[in-house]
Amino acid sequence: MNKVQLVGHVLTGTTGGHSAVTKLLNAVLVTGAGASSSSFGGRCQLQAIANGTSGAFTAVIVVEGSNNDSNWEPIGTITLSGTATTADSDGFKMDAPWAFVRGNVTSISGTGATATLLMGV
Repeated sequence: MNKVQLVGHVLTGTTGGHSAVTKLLNAVLVTGAGASSSSFGGRCQLQAIANGTSGAFTAVIVVEGSNNDSNWEPIGTITLSGTATTADSDGFKMDAPWAFVRGNVTSISGTGATATLLMGV
């Protein structure tokens, strides 16, 4: 039997059970997919946050789902933009039985721009 190692970070102050929050992307600076995590039966809330250090920034995050942790399908896209003085945040609720979820930053621009994706259950 193959074992799959799940990578995710439960935020400090959460129990890892109900109402736990997992960081799927942690202030990433470049494009690409992050590590996958179990979607806990598909019922979760996803929140993306982007900011920058100077001037305008933009970030696009595609939330992807998989049942085998290898082949990925887009679930939803979150587009964020703002200025260094104001972070931008958006998200959506998911009720889809994907076994795994990950965030994929498809574009990011702006001085010091970062993108974070949180999954709450």
